[in-house]
Amino acid sequence: MSGTETRAKLTTDCAACCSAARGRMSELHAGLGVAQLGSLGAALHRHNEIIGRYVAGIDHPGLRVPYELEVRYSGHKMIVLADDAAARDRLRTHLLVRGIGSAKGVYDVPLHRQPTLRLGAGQRFPAADRFAATHRCLPLSRWLTDDQVDTVIDAVKGWPHGG
Repeated sequence: MSGTETRAKLTTDCAACCSAARGRMSELHAGLGVAQLGSLGAALHRHNEIIGRYVAGIDHPGLRVPYELEVRYSGHKMIVLADDAAARDRLRTHLLVRGIGSAKGVYDVPLHRQPTLRLGAGQRFPAADRFAATHRCLPLSRWLTDDQVDTVIDAVKGWPHGG
């Protein structure tokens, strides 16, 4: 790729990134969003059912489940909090060995540490740092069956805390 082509690609990539950062989406993404609005209520309902199953089913001394059964959530993520980063990583490995993926990198770098945002220079945000270091996202999709959710719950409950 020539220097001119490289600069053109970088400019295009940057424009796409900056456009997304300004909250704009392509017409295709907008069309998909409009098409999915009709099923949003059912999707949110199913996500909350799954979150409820997780909340009711996960009782583990090494994890906190920061949800309440009587609250309705957006269903965007299902997060559990471990004691520390090492425990979080052991949980991830424990789940992976059992064929259960858990998102990595979702909130691993808190906003004030994102280099492109340049927020909080010289400031401390210990709660954000602690959350980033200890959270793990469990599988959450409206297409998960109750049996699949129960499999995740059983795997989490079987995690040898401290091991």
